[in-house]
Amino acid sequence: MLNYETIFIAHPDASEAVITDINNKVTGIIKKYEGQVNKIDDWGTRKLGYKIGKETRGHYVHFQY
Repeated sequence: MLNYETIFIAHPDASEAVITDINNKVTGIIKKYEGQVNKIDDWGTRKLGYKIGKETRGHYVHFQY
């Protein structure tokens, strides 16, 4: 079995409901293609490596599947 990882970065002010909705969408896409989500790790809000737009922080979520 192959293992993959994906990290997505949401807006730092995104509510918990928005993050949960994104998690559900990503999980749905993985399952649609017969994948299995092993772990979802919410890293919280962290500093970005560089500015994106005017943002210097982002909410990180890590998927292993």
